[in-house]
Amino acid sequence: MPIPIEVFTYLIASISSLALTILLASSRRPHPLRSSLLLASAASTLWAALVAISSMFPWLPNVLVQLGELARNAGWLFVLLQLLGLQSGKEAWSIGDWQWRRAFFLGSALALLLIAIGPLLATTTIDAPGVHYQLVLILWLCLALTGLVVIEQLYRNAALSARWSLKFLCLGLGAVSAYDFFIYAEALLFRELDAELWQARGLINALVIPLLAVAISRISNWQIGLHVSRQVAFHTVTLTGAGLYLLGMAAAGYAIRYLGGSWGGLLQIGFMTAAAALLAMLMFSGRLRSEIRVFLNKNFYSYRYDYREQWLKFTLALSNLNDNVAEGIIRIMAPLTSSPGGLLWGRDDGQAMHLLAHWEMPPPPTGSTLGGLSDWLQHTDWVIDLEEWRRAPDLYKDLELPHWLQNDIQ
Repeated sequence: MPIPIEVFTYLIASISSLALTILLASSRRPHPLRSSLLLASAASTLWAALVAISSMFPWLPNVLVQLGELARNAGWLFVLLQLLGLQSGKEAWSIGDWQWRRAFFLGSALALLLIAIGPLLATTTIDAPGVHYQLVLILWLCLALTGLVVIEQLYRNAALSARWSLKFLCLGLGAVSAYDFFIYAEALLFRELDAELWQARGLINALVIPLLAVAISRISNWQIGLHVSRQVAFHTVTLTGAGLYLLGMAAAGYAIRYLGGSWGGLLQIGFMTAAAALLAMLMFSGRLRSEIRVFLNKNFYSYRYDYREQWLKFTLALSNLNDNVAEGIIRIMAPLTSSPGGLLWGRDDGQAMHLLAHWEMPPPPTGSTLGGLSDWLQHTDWVIDLEEWRRAPDLYKDLELPHWLQNDIQ
């Protein structure tokens, strides 16, 4: 009898996770999340080993694999929530004013109870096992989506200086969560797990281990000063929309597979790959994100910002500036307006405006001035949309932009 492919793929995943576990256990560097990371990595090792063993010996109870998967998911989610809690010097057990530990352990207990009743339902004569199987799939879907939401919050709300350290962690765990969401969404629609996707899952989990190792080695102290999210609604809408999109694409893929005859499976794989690529492009589209943000602000909020929160952040950031204050002001102001860079102009003792600093934006030619732009802004209190000005300059009555600025937007 040939050995199933998933035995090898999950064995590779288990060995990779074991190597990471040994690395964490043998490290002497101080780390506030060392215990949590060690437990999460050990849970991943155990889970992958259980899948490999159960594939080799199908008579083993499936509940063991489910318990291992729950331990793995809960372990990494625990690490991510701790990272969210380590913000502005606060403890890891709170995100803002929310103490998340109680909700986490309560949710874990309910998930454990759901899995544990599976063997009891197997003895019933009704279709309870089938219903339980669907509920477990929904549980894995919810955990995967929760992981994606937390990862997105963690990265998007991190300070720019902290993203270098978080990038590989978010990329690795994000890839695992996205793959889990896809495989279980398809299983929920088709009422069975796709064998090839299940086999490849072991390799996916093995491939992200180097990313996690790099992320851990980059950070000796993960108190990284995360900002409290001011865009919870925006990120929730984004992730919910992505989830609905994936479910819609899975349904369309099912229709293609059903109607495509002998070509159905091939067409479905091609369609789902293209749909995933399109989703990735949309998720990283700055223009789309800006349009969603503007839509939410216009239709669901009276004000663009929580001004008290923004003012506190602004003053705190200013107080932490040591040198090159002018450039620091641009760095602080740019995220508030979703700007990738900027120029700061000022005047001394009533003299003409001159350039004080620039950040992530090339300065104008030497000797350039603002002309009458500063007087126009002071008189109108308007914000100029350069793209709008280029399309309809008549909207900005009497506005004359400097030639160097006009050349930049041509």
